[in-house]
Amino acid sequence: MNQEISYESVTVHGQTLESLSNQLPTDTIALNELIKNAYDADATEVIINYDSIADTLTITDNGKGIPRNGVQKLFAVGKSEKQYGKSFFSQEKGEIRYIQGSKGLGFLAVLRFADEVEWDSCTENESFKFSCKGSDILQMDNVSDYKVPVTHSLKRKRGTTITMRVKHESREPLDDLFSDSAKTVKIANVFRATNIKVKIVKDGIDISTKKVDDFYNECAQRRLFYVTISSQENIATIYHNGKVIDNLHFEDKLPDLCRIEGELLIFSLKAGDSKNISPLYKKSSDKATLSPLVYINHNLFDNETLFNPEILRKQQSTKALPQMIGYVDVISESPDMKFNPDRTQLVENAYTKSIQNALFFINKEVQLLGAKFKEQNQESIKYGNPKPSSTYQKTSERIVLKGGAIVYTGTGDTDLKDFVLKVYDEAGHTIPANELKIYANDTLLINGILPHQKDEGNILVKYILDKDGAKIVQETVLKVKNKRTKECRVDFLPYKFSPVRDTNMKVCAIAIRRIEELYKMREHGKRKYMFVVACALRSIFELSAKSLRANPNIPQELNKEMKVHDVIITVFSYLHDPKNHTFLTAMAKNFRLDFDSLKNLSLQTYLDAYSHAHLGAHQGNLLYSKSDLEDIAKKASLFAYIVNKMHKVFLGEN
Repeated sequence: MNQEISYESVTVHGQTLESLSNQLPTDTIALNELIKNAYDADATEVIINYDSIADTLTITDNGKGIPRNGVQKLFAVGKSEKQYGKSFFSQEKGEIRYIQGSKGLGFLAVLRFADEVEWDSCTENESFKFSCKGSDILQMDNVSDYKVPVTHSLKRKRGTTITMRVKHESREPLDDLFSDSAKTVKIANVFRATNIKVKIVKDGIDISTKKVDDFYNECAQRRLFYVTISSQENIATIYHNGKVIDNLHFEDKLPDLCRIEGELLIFSLKAGDSKNISPLYKKSSDKATLSPLVYINHNLFDNETLFNPEILRKQQSTKALPQMIGYVDVISESPDMKFNPDRTQLVENAYTKSIQNALFFINKEVQLLGAKFKEQNQESIKYGNPKPSSTYQKTSERIVLKGGAIVYTGTGDTDLKDFVLKVYDEAGHTIPANELKIYANDTLLINGILPHQKDEGNILVKYILDKDGAKIVQETVLKVKNKRTKECRVDFLPYKFSPVRDTNMKVCAIAIRRIEELYKMREHGKRKYMFVVACALRSIFELSAKSLRANPNIPQELNKEMKVHDVIITVFSYLHDPKNHTFLTAMAKNFRLDFDSLKNLSLQTYLDAYSHAHLGAHQGNLLYSKSDLEDIAKKASLFAYIVNKMHKVFLGEN
């Protein structure tokens, strides 16, 4: 028996659109969706005009307009022919842009604000206008039956104007939004690219806003570090007082079709200083807390967790530098870059997780490196201008270097020109690398050749292009490593070393690694090992002292049967004795502390650290807090590092 089959249509009720519109969490995000459409239309200017008297909200842009066949696409909610993140060439500015829209959220955005909406658009070929009434659409049983009347327009200037008759329930929220400088300044900076200007007008008055490019002018007296981030070079460069203090390499941290750009300014603020910093760089959830702006494909991403400067405050307060502003821009053309419906969170997948991990790594390590430098150079810290001068400004557009430059000890001379990827003049023409002057620790190298290196450490390399009166300098830190040394970063015991051929120092190096492993177990809730950690710190001092007493090549003063306390005193007497200039120079070479910092190390603090470690061996962690133990560990590992270096200096080991 044949059965008769019938088909029924699937309908979408108008209330579904209202529900979707309400899912846009804030008015700011809704406005952002409308600005994105202007950006995708190649606009260079967007004017947002709110008239609280006439109850109208107008968005005007100078983009390429909506084509006639684009009207139907505008109303296709949840679908767009646009491919998010796909790059396109902006004819107006001759630059690359990245498509922002892909979900048809623009129409939902206007429904959030208004019942009556009119679009008036002009393309190169025609001008027309069309309108809709939200209440008519929302009460329909099937919104696909709604017909949009399109008529001829007298508009002659290219672009699109959206005029919204503000709903009664939207008036008060919009009044609050356009009266809140913290919100309007973020709307004005919704795109980081300088080629699109967002102008905000309320009741005929231009609202003054700051551009993100002005962040360096904030709180000049408490500026501490300036940081540039470039995944093109896989490097984050940290500056203090105009000079490079460290480079953070993050190669292999990012997925394909993704790069990160950024500039950060890190402060050491006193009470009340943050009040003078623009609300642009303050969290919406806590207006007393500073935070860099996070962009994805140049568009402001309303998310305060993706690059959170507070990540270290609870765990490692002494190593945290959370007072930072600036921006971080994630650029991705991958179809795996996905967002939740309101575009406030990344959809978690392998691709977005890699990006999150990379940002966490950069954020954390920049703070740790900066905090370490601050602590080790307390007496010489300078505030005010950490950014390099214009003469020495980092300009990757002119001199592009390979990231993660490394040479190894004992491998012969190195041609530093090999680390140069590209050199451009102002016209974009390639310049041969042999036209660069190359300096290593301020010494001009003949033909850019670095002589073979005997010791591990860092070398500040400057590549200088001095052409036609324009001096461009690119700096990088070259790492010199011993091939037998396995480099690792530690937090609790921060000073690592490759031990000399001495049993005690070898055991000491092993002990440092094992103590570090035990300390990290606390992150997994295994705090029971903290007692062992507290007891073990003394061994670092004792093994180091024992190794010196056993080395016949060490001066006689250290070759006696003396207590650890006395060995520490003797070591520091060598560091502080001006007669030992040659010794200090050798110690400071390729060392983490400079010459003056070595001389300024406080003997008493190290004697106290050993005394506390001795007591901790008997009382475990009962008498000392986590920060106390971290301070002891830091000084113990540095003392071991110094002792190991003393062996190398007196024995001539590499």
